[in-house]
Amino acid sequence: MELDVGQNLTELLQRLAEKIGTTTDKIFPWYVKQQVLEGYTSIVIILSLLTASIMIMAYNYKKANWSDSGFNQHSTITLAGSLVAVMIIFALILNGSEYITQILNPNYHALHNLLKDLSMKGT
Repeated sequence: MELDVGQNLTELLQRLAEKIGTTTDKIFPWYVKQQVLEGYTSIVIILSLLTASIMIMAYNYKKANWSDSGFNQHSTITLAGSLVAVMIIFALILNGSEYITQILNPNYHALHNLLKDLSMKGT
């Protein structure tokens, strides 16, 4: 099943442009710039959370009392905090590729979001 978006997309873009009071040649570059901005913003957030997670793990490991044979309260908190930090790191790595492609190939994501927005508007 093929979807012909050529003529239909042009008509939808013209309708959208008329509604917001601009021309179609200005809409798509806005979407492209938005994708690049979202990509960079997400990467900065990911790197900040990654740094915070690593710092939490290092702090908790340093504060834990590993000299006795059993777990104490701080060792348990260290283990739980490190587990949460590792899960955050894993989730960030899984989502990071999407944001990198927003920077490297913003036209694809712009077209994808434009089509999604147009289909949601019911135009």
